[in-house]
Amino acid sequence: PGDPDDGPHDAYLELINTGTGFDDDFDFETDAVALAGNGNPFSIVAWLNAGQDPGDDFDAILVQKGPTFDNEWHVAPQGAPSHNTEIVFNEGAQNNRMFGRQPGTPTGFHLLVVTHNGSGFVGGPEETRFYFNDTEVTANMIAINDGFDLNAPIESDAPVRVGAGAFNQDPRSYFEGAVGFIEIWQGVLDPAYATF
Repeated sequence: PGDPDDGPHDAYLELINTGTGFDDDFDFETDAVALAGNGNPFSIVAWLNAGQDPGDDFDAILVQKGPTFDNEWHVAPQGAPSHNTEIVFNEGAQNNRMFGRQPGTPTGFHLLVVTHNGSGFVGGPEETRFYFNDTEVTANMIAINDGFDLNAPIESDAPVRVGAGAFNQDPRSYFEGAVGFIEIWQGVLDPAYATF
């Protein structure tokens, strides 16, 4: 969607859930306390170059599930100067959001793998894992939980959007960088898949 040298381009893809057949797999609901064990695990695999971080996290969204920032999750790799890669749940709910921030986004094209077990929590190594190129980097993750737990599941039949975030069904902004490929998997991939 974007070239790190000349700014973002207005381009993104949507994977739309029609409520029939295989596209039900794109729901990716997460657990709430009352629904423990019912969340959908997922994995994001991408070959990308994260561009300049303009200081707004929304410009770094690579893939997002949800129509707004109140019932959603997204993965956001940021380039310089922050070099953070994040997975965020319920960004718009400042008192009840949850995200894992992994410092050290590599410069230039790199393989990013993010896996989540569907719990809606990010703190433990079995819940959220980050890989840069062929190295797991979860050990350095900063887990931030403004509300201590998600008191409602993330459950949405909105499109999965690749290359842009969403706000009230419209693009909020476009990914700052370049994407060679991206894969979205249902389930937590074996760590061996994260190697070259």
